[in-house]
Amino acid sequence: MACVGLAVALLTTAGCGPAAVPPPEPPPCSLLLITIDTLRADHLSATGHLDRLTPHLDQMARRGILAPAVVTPANTTLPAHASLLTSLPPEGHGGFGNGRAIRGDIDSLARSCRKHGMATAAMVSSWVVGPGWNLEQGFEAYIPVYKTERRSAPPPSPSHRPCRAEDITRAACRWLEQHRDRPFMLWLHYMDPHQPYTPPPPYGASAMPPETAGRPTHPNDFVTLFREQRQLPPPVLHAVRRDYAGEVAYTDRCIGGVLSTLARLGLDQSTLVVAVADHGEALSETRCYFGHTLSLAETVNRVPLIFAGPGLRRGLLLRPATLLDVAPTILALLDLDVPEAFVGRDLSPLVRAGTAENSGMAMGSDPLLFTRGEDGRRAWLVEGMKATFDPEGRMTSLHDLAADPLEHRDLLAEAPALAEELRRRYMTPHTELARLAAELPQAHQVPGTDEETAIRLRELGYVEE
Repeated sequence: MACVGLAVALLTTAGCGPAAVPPPEPPPCSLLLITIDTLRADHLSATGHLDRLTPHLDQMARRGILAPAVVTPANTTLPAHASLLTSLPPEGHGGFGNGRAIRGDIDSLARSCRKHGMATAAMVSSWVVGPGWNLEQGFEAYIPVYKTERRSAPPPSPSHRPCRAEDITRAACRWLEQHRDRPFMLWLHYMDPHQPYTPPPPYGASAMPPETAGRPTHPNDFVTLFREQRQLPPPVLHAVRRDYAGEVAYTDRCIGGVLSTLARLGLDQSTLVVAVADHGEALSETRCYFGHTLSLAETVNRVPLIFAGPGLRRGLLLRPATLLDVAPTILALLDLDVPEAFVGRDLSPLVRAGTAENSGMAMGSDPLLFTRGEDGRRAWLVEGMKATFDPEGRMTSLHDLAADPLEHRDLLAEAPALAEELRRRYMTPHTELARLAAELPQAHQVPGTDEETAIRLRELGYVEE
């Protein structure tokens, strides 16, 4: 199989407890997969945010396993979700960016669940992951909850959203009521933390000072700021960041509604619940940039991941992980076969063990800890260092994340010997990823989108630098 060359050995955890131990709980028979678009790893209270934005996700983390800073394989929505569902990097599934369909002939989490008799459904809140991009393969029902606007319709207002988190929650609760008697896989996609930052009352920054009125909210506002390299006054910047945080808090409240329904129906004791983001968000930490498409910063590349359900101990998963690991880990926790084509690792031994068995694991080199930008740039985490490369494999920056977590000091010129060593090591996975991309069907190798897709991408703030 083409992607096997990227796979790493499965992690195992050895242990020898007392002779008499209680029998293990049966594995969960259903799956609720929640993806929160554009959720930063540092915006859960469980990961250190000072405001209590996410009580429901925090409660999940307290009763399950929290991986506080997982690496995403891509910094945009469609390719990141495709990697989550297929355990393949963009070079393996072919969806290099939004508006680019993935291959339709590959194994996926949904296909594996459906093959084992589970009802499979998805409810998505944006056309970016809607029907037509081949993410729907394996799902019996793939439901676009968002409203599609006609090209002839008047332009939407800056605060317009085709779908809100409460719409996804209502649809999900109805579906759970109707399918409570059958094992299921239900994927819910929440889009609200994505631009525009327009949280509904009382989650917005409405109590901010008058000078914050008229602050930017729409993607086009942020594109203009970036192009003009225009700094926001501190009160306005604070208000914009509060608007983003308000979207996170609102989404958490709506997720809480689904979790309450799951418990009311008695499904929580037989359901594995996984909550994860596709990518994070830059909030003008550098270069006046709000967004994710043009950034490979850690605020974009790292996302939170939570597993909760029967048979799991509480704790932290501190071993470096990637979204590629999520699908094989889920299938193992459900006691289902993991497709050989999946390149991610099965982390279920660590997830089942909890903190005690894995907290001391060192951060080592891992060829899968990549984030790919739509322009072909890559960020690579290796032994506490972060290196970025252009599409041809030339190193463009080097940071020591332990000493410089905000990436202010570029060591590329200061440490040429280290840079050259890492560049040589990088060439092996770089060559393998290039080979995978070259083996894709021709339709996935040719960039470009039709006019309709291009217009919709611009409305969401996806632009070229």
